[in-house]
Amino acid sequence: MNSRKLLVFVATAAVVLAAYQVVASVDDAVSAGQAALQELAKNNTEIVKALDAALQAGDLDAAKEAYAKSRWAYEQIEVWAGGFEEIDCDIDCRPYAFDYGEALDGAFLQNFLAPGTHFKGFHKIEGLLYRDGDVGAAAEFSAGLMNSSADLETALADSSNFNGVQALSNAAGLARE
Repeated sequence: MNSRKLLVFVATAAVVLAAYQVVASVDDAVSAGQAALQELAKNNTEIVKALDAALQAGDLDAAKEAYAKSRWAYEQIEVWAGGFEEIDCDIDCRPYAFDYGEALDGAFLQNFLAPGTHFKGFHKIEGLLYRDGDVGAAAEFSAGLMNSSADLETALADSSNFNGVQALSNAAGLARE
């Protein structure tokens, strides 16, 4: 092998090695990010359970306090939750995202457990607590919020849901919201 070919070979090997190191560090960063989001999602689910306990106790002031504490946990992971549109909507959509808004359109509570079908989640509970002062009605929606929070935890545990394209898409969706 002449010196020119050797130089090209060494340069190519160096580029391949550098690319491999970048990929390894990106993979490490993605794994660390996923682990952080999983921890945030777990925390969110625990806080939603505390909200449920306050709602089930029937104390409007305690339920409002628990609701206020519950929102920040979800806001921390919302950019990734947006990648799971149905789950995100079940947790965080506002009434205008649904054909009937806040109207029930003859639906029974059981219908609200089906993903993506009716207005529910944080904003449903928020309206019932703060606008209507109806802790009993709000309590009826907490099981669905807990289920959706658990579904989000499961989705965030799947490594195939993590890549740069997904992150940018999620951020764009949140910006449009």
